[in-house]
Amino acid sequence: MKIALGQINPTVGDLAGNVDLMVRHARQGAAAGASMIVFPELSVCGYPPRDLVEKPSFLEKTEQQLHRLARETAGLPIDLICGYAGRNRSDTGKTATNCAAYLSGGEVRFVQQKVLLPTYDVFDEGRYFASGDRQHLLPLQGRRVALTVCEDIWNDKQFWDRQLYRRDPVEELMSSGADLLVNISCSPYHMHKRALRREMIAAIARRHKVPVLLVNQ
Repeated sequence: MKIALGQINPTVGDLAGNVDLMVRHARQGAAAGASMIVFPELSVCGYPPRDLVEKPSFLEKTEQQLHRLARETAGLPIDLICGYAGRNRSDTGKTATNCAAYLSGGEVRFVQQKVLLPTYDVFDEGRYFASGDRQHLLPLQGRRVALTVCEDIWNDKQFWDRQLYRRDPVEELMSSGADLLVNISCSPYHMHKRALRREMIAAIARRHKVPVLLVNQ
């Protein structure tokens, strides 16, 4: 499986422009021989969308653009993974969800909701999003893919002295038999964070003996 990393810089609120950008990169990835291209967290709507997700019309338009992205790449020999702000269809919790979607054949075929919502430092995701409850593996070209969103890989008890959350989404997915980990991120920059991120991802790969693929905005 040849995978392209679509490390783009979306514009918050420019739904149509962000989708146009991803369509162009999907074409480039397909031309380079990739069968999959992976885009960052919330790439359809831009990160961080903040109070925009409080508007039902914004969530509706975001999902419309997600489906347009699927349709406009349907003729390409490449599938897509991207992030978007969706509607919480549960009866409880916040109205918005932070999701990763798998697009193939002109359709949205799989959605994974972000589990861990950071509320420290520059993050305020717990204010806006409902946390994912269940996780499932994505079957993809003979592999079982653990599809995760940013913070979901930052709670490995073997790497961090203190865990911030009770759940470890990576541990849960790996115990279900995943053989590839994909993470879509919007992890902000600060000094030395790139090295830290690489060390953490390497620790996950060694511990679970699987390849780890990450794309960051």
